Amino acid sequence: MATRVMLQSGGMRGRGLGWKAERCVDPGTCDLHLCVADDEGGYWHPEDPLAFAKWRVRADLDAIPTHVMVRVRRGWDALRRSLMVGAVGLGGTAALVGICTLTMLLAGRVKLWHLLIVIPPALAAGLWFVIHKE
Repeated sequence: MATRVMLQSGGMRGRGLGWKAERCVDPGTCDLHLCVADDEGGYWHPEDPLAFAKWRVRADLDAIPTHVMVRVRRGWDALRRSLMVGAVGLGGTAALVGICTLTMLLAGRVKLWHLLIVIPPALAAGLWFVIHKE
């Protein structure tokens, strides 16, 4: 599991928010005495401890100061976004390759009826993929 660089509660984790903090390696010998325990048993030194103490009284997630707030993106959202961009890019690339191929065939003086052998199966495959899309 990746090391966190923020302090989170269960509610903060659910909304993708966190408080900037540094992990305390040895809370027993900590000179700062500002260690905060999280719900997973880790100890942290929050950035701007005074603001953290004031915020912690109410623990209103909407009242986290912006200078210490960390927004966390969920891994699945990033993966889904990158897959969508890849699919659009792949579709655009396929269209560009098809247009270039057609242009080269026509420039090479291929008879149009020769293309009728290639185009219907390609259109049928494309139609099948569009119809069976979820």
